[in-house]
Amino acid sequence: MTVVYYPGWGIYGREHFINSINFDDVSEISYAFFDVESDGSLRTIDNYEWAEKAFSAQDSISGVPDTWEDGDARGNQNQLAQLAEQYPDVSINIALGGWTLSDDFSTAVLDQNRDNLINNIVEMARDNPWITGFDMDWEFPGSGGQSGNTIRAEDGENYAKFLEGLNIALDGLSAETGQDYTISVASPPGLTQVDTFGFEYGVAEHADIINLMAYDYHGGWENNTGLQAGIFDDYSNTSSPGIAATIKAMIERGVDIEKVNLGIPLYARGWNIDPETEIANAIGAPSLSAVTGSFEAGIYDAKDILTTIANNPSEWTVVYDTDSMAAFALSETGEFVSIETRSTVALKAAWAKANDFNGLMFWDSSSDLEGTGASLVEAGNDVWEGRQTVADIIATDIIQFDQFIGSGEFYDLLTLDPTGLPISAIQAQENLNEQGAETDLELSNSNNTDGSTVPDEDIQVDMSETTEDSSEIADSINTDHAHDTENQGDLPSSDGASTVNPEVTAQNATHVITWAWGQNIVDSNFNPETDTIFFDWISADAVNITETAQGITISLPANNQSLTLSGIGLSDLKLSNINALDASTQNKLANLITSETTSSGDMSNNNVSNTDGSTVPDEDIQVDMSETTEDSSEIADSINTDHAHDTENQGDLPSSDGASTVNPEVTAQNATHVITWAWGQNIVDSNFNPETDTIFFDWISADAVNITETAQGITISLPANNQSLTLSGIGLSDLKLSNINALDASTQNKLANLITSETTSSGDMSNDHYHDDHNQNDDGYVAGAMTSITLTSSDQIITSFEIATDMVHIEGGITADLLQIFQESGDALGLTTRIVILDSVGNTVSTTIIKDVGLSDLTLANFSIAEQSAQNEIATAIGQTITGAPTNVDGYDIIYDSNDGIPSVTTGTTPEGGAKYRGDINADDVFDFDISRDQIDVGETSVHNLIITKTANGEIAIDSPWTNAMQIFQGVKIADLTMDNFATVGNEHLRQDLGGVMSWELGVGPRDSNTVYVRSHEYGVHEVIDGFDPSAMKISFLFFGTRERLTVEDTDAGLKIWSMPSGQSITFTDITKSDLIPGLIEFHHDQIIEDNLETPFGISASDLTLVDRTVLLTPDAPLGSTTDGFQTQLGNLTGANESTDVPINISSSTLNDDNDGSDAPTSLAGFNTVNFTNSQSDSASLTWEWANKTAITGFDTETDFFDFGNMSADSVNVEEADGNLYFEVLGMGGNITALVGVQAEDLSSENLTAAEWNDVLDADSILIESLVSLGYDFG
Repeated sequence: MTVVYYPGWGIYGREHFINSINFDDVSEISYAFFDVESDGSLRTIDNYEWAEKAFSAQDSISGVPDTWEDGDARGNQNQLAQLAEQYPDVSINIALGGWTLSDDFSTAVLDQNRDNLINNIVEMARDNPWITGFDMDWEFPGSGGQSGNTIRAEDGENYAKFLEGLNIALDGLSAETGQDYTISVASPPGLTQVDTFGFEYGVAEHADIINLMAYDYHGGWENNTGLQAGIFDDYSNTSSPGIAATIKAMIERGVDIEKVNLGIPLYARGWNIDPETEIANAIGAPSLSAVTGSFEAGIYDAKDILTTIANNPSEWTVVYDTDSMAAFALSETGEFVSIETRSTVALKAAWAKANDFNGLMFWDSSSDLEGTGASLVEAGNDVWEGRQTVADIIATDIIQFDQFIGSGEFYDLLTLDPTGLPISAIQAQENLNEQGAETDLELSNSNNTDGSTVPDEDIQVDMSETTEDSSEIADSINTDHAHDTENQGDLPSSDGASTVNPEVTAQNATHVITWAWGQNIVDSNFNPETDTIFFDWISADAVNITETAQGITISLPANNQSLTLSGIGLSDLKLSNINALDASTQNKLANLITSETTSSGDMSNNNVSNTDGSTVPDEDIQVDMSETTEDSSEIADSINTDHAHDTENQGDLPSSDGASTVNPEVTAQNATHVITWAWGQNIVDSNFNPETDTIFFDWISADAVNITETAQGITISLPANNQSLTLSGIGLSDLKLSNINALDASTQNKLANLITSETTSSGDMSNDHYHDDHNQNDDGYVAGAMTSITLTSSDQIITSFEIATDMVHIEGGITADLLQIFQESGDALGLTTRIVILDSVGNTVSTTIIKDVGLSDLTLANFSIAEQSAQNEIATAIGQTITGAPTNVDGYDIIYDSNDGIPSVTTGTTPEGGAKYRGDINADDVFDFDISRDQIDVGETSVHNLIITKTANGEIAIDSPWTNAMQIFQGVKIADLTMDNFATVGNEHLRQDLGGVMSWELGVGPRDSNTVYVRSHEYGVHEVIDGFDPSAMKISFLFFGTRERLTVEDTDAGLKIWSMPSGQSITFTDITKSDLIPGLIEFHHDQIIEDNLETPFGISASDLTLVDRTVLLTPDAPLGSTTDGFQTQLGNLTGANESTDVPINISSSTLNDDNDGSDAPTSLAGFNTVNFTNSQSDSASLTWEWANKTAITGFDTETDFFDFGNMSADSVNVEEADGNLYFEVLGMGGNITALVGVQAEDLSSENLTAAEWNDVLDADSILIESLVSLGYDFG
């Protein structure tokens, strides 16, 4: 079938009337739109066009003019009635909602309004007997849509209930009228919206037709060009990476493809780009502005843009990209327009038909060209109905392709299934033949990147030893254009600027640019002639490349990560020594670097899997290179398959002989599945063979990986990346560690603890302790998982939540009025706890769902909450009480007990033969602890449920942060203990806090005379500080031993800092919070970055100073776990006393070993010193290097200059202190460059420079305004 939407407003500017549509090409028309009100009522958005406009004879379906006689029918309502009479075979639907009218849909389908909405729809059908159905265009349930839409977590479930009820009601009406009614739903392209659409609740089941809006994958909301309706998207890393991915996600959620109409846009999206941009770099190119458009900037009606191109062929180049399988046009003036032509529409129609789609859908009829041989709808419908072939359409298309780019051919789409995977060669050949394609799959030409082809005779397939598997062998030489990006032969660049060099891999490259938080490398010996760089799946917008006098810095700012190549310039680099997987990064590098060589290399022949899982011996695939020279790599490429992403094609791999996940023979090149960062990629493998198939884990740490075993199989997911791999029908006990390789040590350990390798043991291991994202250590503890929720978080579902160990972190800024927490049950997810974050006007920002957990299951130990009001809200919801502080603020009463009915227990023996006593706040006190050999075992208990305190008698206590519950080790003085008295501590934050308390008690760590150290663990201790100078002295939380219940308040006695449960306090006389200098308040990293201890101060975390806590004691961590605290940051010192030397306390680990610091002032201790000479013009610059601190001496304002490069104004802070000028790169761990002895008034515009496009130095930029406020003369 062929469906077109008719927009009621088309009667105005476009003068498009219903009779403009050729109904020989249309089987259904959907009139758009009626508005759905919150109470379930329906409203026309324009009563004039709907019921009042009098159509002339020329514009009327019947050819009879409307009159103004009383009672005469008019408007589009009457035109649709005439359409039903004249074209009885055309179905007529009424579409509800749309992009701008979906704001109240969520409320309309609530229980209290749902029946009213259903009744109103039924009444509309009864009053207009020509209506044959209704199209629900809710954009979108549960997420996305226009700003201001009401969104609820339960939208998808309510949508399904509404559709179910509407089905029943329309069936009843059908029995009354004899008319069959259909229900269609317009489904979204975005994967996030697919996930919340309600498919799991039965939305697809209760709909007759699903109109997939397979467009708007890119548009004017982005700063780069894109193809708005490509089958694949190889040019960006978005949550909506192409039509095939959307369909795959729908199928995975139970959608029947035979219900789906493939949506095709009758409009084009466009951007203005640099006219000098090469065709090869046009996709993903930076946008200068939106094109003018037909009626709206950035959007052309198809009839306008295609007519313009057809009438001005010399001014336009029309290009088809065989990788994305979509077309664009590029004008000589720099207009980039993503288009559909009759040829592309015909190809999509053939693909949809071959794959048993229900039909085609077009938005919207007012934008199409009119007339036989011009209409896009006609082209699609003719192919669908078999009246023409794709080849027929191409032959007569008014738009012919001038150029093809990519690694495939135009007709390759016909060789793929709906999810973009190759179909059998026999079926593919039938599809090609049916559409008139002159293509032989068994001996197909292979395109070079320059558009030339490799002769057929150079590719030979030896089938002499095969019979029934011949089609699979032929299929194995098909290249998956959507996903084959890693295992290609060398591709010579048409312009010598190729960054696709597969001989440079993650395994052999000198440097691998992948996600590695906080990693900062400086290479002073990089040789651009021989050394290599490999870029993982990282898009261009995540990568900054800066060239300075010191060298090149490649950074991932969002990841606090950088690589600096000292002494190297961009002109020194060779593109032939660089491989980048992401196309946008390839383009970025190609634009920055001039390649001096072209790629050449060889090809390895891995065994190729048939679709049935068996392998084709290497000798059955032969490459004849006798007649080739420079093109040999391309021929090799034509038979390579992408083992990183193709779940079927992999070679046989020898097993290792131990239970190790370090198996170098399993690589990213030969593994069945590669777990690397690939945003939004969700793969289901129903044919995984654990005996032979393999998995490769890139540099991804264990805390980023979830591994879940269910009745359906194993799911390996990267929740932060919306990414998963599901191995259907496989259990953990089926996996072999010898067939897994993990680069990261923590992931190695996680896998080793979860899986028993059958290559080393014939026995089985039960997985009783297995939980999703929980790493079991050698002591039997299961590491807890932390899920963070912020004001900008996306929706998320937490599976396998472990009550005993797991936590939800509610970050700063989320107060009670922005938070909802409630329990809900449903058939799809069962019992759940839901945490909803709202914006300031009450709209839903995100929903976090905890599966299989009710409110009564949770305790405050399962939460880390920054804001007190949110803490109270959650405590009330889960039925827990936060015990108030005693009125004397001395902390809770210390209660010694011996028999409360919960005896203390031991968990094992120590190496010295002593006992391990379980630390338990609810258990009886411990009486016989032997310091010489016993240990305290807190297991995996969270710091939010257990802390260490000291009684007034000096004894160690296991304490609750929330109540007066505690367990005292009677007679055991905390000061007499050592770290040997603590067993492995599983919780990282408890390790930090326990270590801080013990460091204070044992005299370990700094004790600076100008610093007041705030503690929390000492009952009965209240200090008063007189004469505290807030401009020169510091307040440090380095030894603070809890993450909860910190209070900072102004009192009559002065500024008071105190905490529960101990009640310990420090009062600073004659001081208020407003007197404090943020940079003179010290925390360590996790205290504020993860647990928001800065909140009571009312100071931003970025303004506080972070100090190194690795100088403190730390109890042992589970195998493979690490303890944070090395990160440092210099805070905002505005207002600090310049006459007082205030040590900055930067970790010594940040010092440059080559710098003795002799030239740096004492206030710049920890800074690397760079000396400028007066003999030449020198350049200083900022970098994205985490925590980098550089002091520049000898800066000459007559000759030297400061380069801001591509830094934006809001990413740089400037301050004067100690006679120096400081530039800080915000959010980079205290990255500061100091111009020693220079003040703002010393500088002129001649001393400042930036990238040509950068507005950082404009008069109205924040940076310049800050400099002017410090004395800089902009004029």
